[in-house]
Amino acid sequence: MPKYDYVIWKHIRIKNNVTLDKFMGFDPDWKITQGVSVVEEFPDDVRFRMHPERPNDTVLTDDLRNLQNMIVGSDRLAEFLRSQGFDDLELLPVSIINHKKKPIKERYFIIHPLNPISCIDKARSKIEMSPIAPANIAEVYKLALNEKQIDNGRQVFRVAGLGGPIFVSRKLAAKLDKEQFSGLGWEEIDKFTTMPV
Repeated sequence: MPKYDYVIWKHIRIKNNVTLDKFMGFDPDWKITQGVSVVEEFPDDVRFRMHPERPNDTVLTDDLRNLQNMIVGSDRLAEFLRSQGFDDLELLPVSIINHKKKPIKERYFIIHPLNPISCIDKARSKIEMSPIAPANIAEVYKLALNEKQIDNGRQVFRVAGLGGPIFVSRKLAAKLDKEQFSGLGWEEIDKFTTMPV
């Protein structure tokens, strides 16, 4: 039986799929990893470029790997999430610049959960807080959540103080799997660590 009712959204590598490099056109981008609403100030020329050191990686997936720990999702993925009627989720349009330095025709969106939840079980977790920003987590060696602190209605969210991973209910993960979106998968919460493998 699953330990948690939630899993972590994880990019799945597919042969020759696109990896994105630089995120350009919006500052401060920290608002996205911290779950602050940006839809009113988000410019219409925000763009990612395909990683120049991966010129053979041209396969577009529904979830594009990137260096900013964001979910950059296809129009089809964004439309599916929009159809679920989530209140705490922004879909921010971005352009993808190909290896020829031209924008591709396909539409992509940053999938941006708002209002992070304070739900880390500090007694069961092994974490190291940032000396510069004490409210933020610098390293995770073991992660445990207190699910009683998660509103039952939240299907996709970030955890307060932990800017990287995005958490998804198993119910939503099953729906996404059924739609066969490419490039995305799931990691169990108790397997998550920020330490290199």
